Amino acid sequence: FHKIRLSAYFNKQRADQKLIQGLRVKFEEDAVFVMGNWSAPHARYHELIRGLGFRRLLKKHMFQVYLIDEYKASRCCPTCHNESLHTFRCVPNPQPYQCERYPAVACHGLLRCANLYCRPAIAAPDRYRLWNRDVAACLNYVHILRELRLNGMIPHKFCRVSVAPTRCRRRVDDQEQSRTRIRLDDDSSC
Repeated sequence: FHKIRLSAYFNKQRADQKLIQGLRVKFEEDAVFVMGNWSAPHARYHELIRGLGFRRLLKKHMFQVYLIDEYKASRCCPTCHNESLHTFRCVPNPQPYQCERYPAVACHGLLRCANLYCRPAIAAPDRYRLWNRDVAACLNYVHILRELRLNGMIPHKFCRVSVAPTRCRRRVDDQEQSRTRIRLDDDSSC
């Protein structure tokens, strides 16, 4: 068992070195990598994603790595810049343990723009502009980076709306009742 683990470790180190050498050959020394800040725990029937480990590997080998918030990056159409990308295609369920309950599910990798003015000029009026979700997100990253270079700001449609906290938090004091609550934004009780 330990031999297998050790050989897996060596193979991973070798693959990382090969990846770094390939990146240096392709992009040279002054490359800047922009990545989305998405992260999630391992899910069943899905391949592992090297998010934080991959970023640390790039930083360790002196590459510049920047993170972009992925908020609405795959919802906005890169052509018309409206929030009009939606799923539309149903496919057979690829998850074996839920095939009986849900035989068809929405395909999240393929999106179409629902904006009437975004349809291709050559196509028939009932045709929509189709986007791969990853391609649309990458083109929106390019749009965000261009706006950051020009204005120093992220475009408004990709910004999260900040809402003042309204949840109540309990505070227990010895002199007061044990059920006293305070608002997070001010000291008045609820």
